[in-house]
Amino acid sequence: MRSPEPSDWSQQSDGSQRSRGSQQSGSSQRPRSSHGSVRLALALVAATVVVFAGVGAWSAWARSSIPMAIDAEVTSLEVRTEKHPGVDDVWLVGLDGETHHLDAAVARRLPVGARVSKDRFARAMTVDGDRVELAPSDDAGAMTWISAGTAAVALGLAGALGIRRPAR
Repeated sequence: MRSPEPSDWSQQSDGSQRSRGSQQSGSSQRPRSSHGSVRLALALVAATVVVFAGVGAWSAWARSSIPMAIDAEVTSLEVRTEKHPGVDDVWLVGLDGETHHLDAAVARRLPVGARVSKDRFARAMTVDGDRVELAPSDDAGAMTWISAGTAAVALGLAGALGIRRPAR
């Protein structure tokens, strides 16, 4: 290895000399690491998965009407058939003119013109003075487990991949 020639040295503003090959400018900037960007991307992807999983579970539970507070008149009832009529139909119930997608088991108990009342998260409603018990549908139970599992996997993968330190 050869020793540096005088032309390989540059004079610094503070009077010291520095080899031109070691650093071109006097700034002490380090190369940016992409590890922080990867962690941020993983966190955003995991958060998005968790939000969508939660929305999926919430929408299944909302169809049971359990999370809803209701004090309204049934103004309309519409059934829209899907790919498998009678199995995956969409039941749209108008409550004081506002349309709600409800489970068939709930919607079948709500005749147009009936007065409906229930407290938020109550498992029973009153329809024209009669008590009607409510239960989450099989879809709500399945979506709860699927959503929780999906969120756990997303968070676990993001954590496992994001915690790993880059090789030095």
